[in-house]
Amino acid sequence: MSRYTNLRPAGWILAGLLIAAGVATGNAVAGSGPEEQPGMLRVVVRVDGLSCPFCAYGLEKKLRKVDGVAGVEIRVDAGEAELTPAAGTVIDLAQVAEAVRDGGFTPRGIVIEALGRLTEVDGVVAIELPGGALLRLADNAQRRALLAAAVGPALVRVAGGVEGDSDRQHRPVTIALTGFEVVG
Repeated sequence: MSRYTNLRPAGWILAGLLIAAGVATGNAVAGSGPEEQPGMLRVVVRVDGLSCPFCAYGLEKKLRKVDGVAGVEIRVDAGEAELTPAAGTVIDLAQVAEAVRDGGFTPRGIVIEALGRLTEVDGVVAIELPGGALLRLADNAQRRALLAAAVGPALVRVAGGVEGDSDRQHRPVTIALTGFEVVG
C-alpha cells in the first residue's frame, strides 16, 4: 500500500525528519514490538525535486524495485520517501540513492531506524544486522550514552542519519545516532 501525503513542515530539518520517522526525543526510539526482527525497520530519504503526485507515483515505482522494500510512502510536500523494509532485512542504501536518481530526483539525506546487536569490529562500535551487515556508529553523545547503557552484545534499536556518501557500494554505513533503546 502506498500513500501520498501533502504535509507542510516548516522546512526540512533533521529533527523534523526524525519525528516523521517515528523517533522520540532523548535517548529512546519508538518502542519495539514482539513482531520486530533484527534488520532495518525504516528508511526515510529526503528527495529534492519532488513536486507532484505523478512524480511521486514514478518515484514509488522505482523504490519498490529496490531489494527488501515492502512498502513505500511518498510525502510530496515534505520532499521525502519513507521505505518500510521487509521483516528482518537490510536495504542497500546505494540502491535507494540510485533508484531516486533513476526517478529523476536528487537524494539529499537518509535517516534509518534499525534493530541489531551492538558489536565492535576492528575497534569500531557498530550495530550488526542480518547477513553480517554493519552500521558503524559515529562518535557522538548518543553513542557514548548507548555504550554506557548496554552490556555486551545487547540487542538495540537505533535511529540516526547516514553520514557521508550514501551512494557507496561497500559497507559498513556510518550513522550519527539520534536515539536508541536497549531491547535485550
